[in-house]
Amino acid sequence: MCSIQSGAVSLFELQAPVAQLRQAVRKAGPVVTDNGNFILDVHVGKIYDPPAVEQLFKMIPGVIEVGVFSGMADEAWFGNEDGTIACRIPKSEMKKLD
Repeated sequence: MCSIQSGAVSLFELQAPVAQLRQAVRKAGPVVTDNGNFILDVHVGKIYDPPAVEQLFKMIPGVIEVGVFSGMADEAWFGNEDGTIACRIPKSEMKKLD
């Protein structure tokens, strides 16, 4: 697969994204959605421009939805293995709080 760039700027870290069909855990074969679609996990490394990557992937024929979710939240909450919870707020949102 070739590198996907916007002009002269790379949209994500990996030059060749790695795609893998998501496999089911409790049955043989791939995961199938309620609508009969397959889920493809694509690893691209660090995403430099999430809105552009989300739009780029949505323009690929056959792609129904992507898991980038850019512009949907002002903060993200993470549950850690040790039971603690962390909240991350983008620097652009922190400026609004001042």
